[in-house]
Amino acid sequence: MGIKDKIKRLFIASLAIASILILTIYLGGTKAQKPQDMRLRDGVYEGRSFKFPGQMVISLTVQGEKISDIKILKHPAPKRYTQILDSLIASIIESQSTDVDSVTGATISSNALKRAVDDAVTKAGDLRSN
Repeated sequence: MGIKDKIKRLFIASLAIASILILTIYLGGTKAQKPQDMRLRDGVYEGRSFKFPGQMVISLTVQGEKISDIKILKHPAPKRYTQILDSLIASIIESQSTDVDSVTGATISSNALKRAVDDAVTKAGDLRSN
């Protein structure tokens, strides 16, 4: 095996490892506490998460210590993906949790939305109540 073949194999292996790491970041990640596990302060909070090629930014409204509204302020994807997420937003509000099913065909956008909501929930959470 020549040096060119070794370099080619090393390059391919590096790409495979990088791809796995990127997918893990986009599809996985740690979750914030579920809203039912913490007391939420009323108000409007901004949540952010990275979604290639930029950030998803949401506005989360808390009324009566419950999530009452979620608006997508910035979503680096075609508009149809933002509209598709309406059902996910309804599920999150209904269950008061991001531990809900993602939208088929919009998995990466769904996970970005969940991470942004988790970020906003963390900001809204009253950690002193735990």
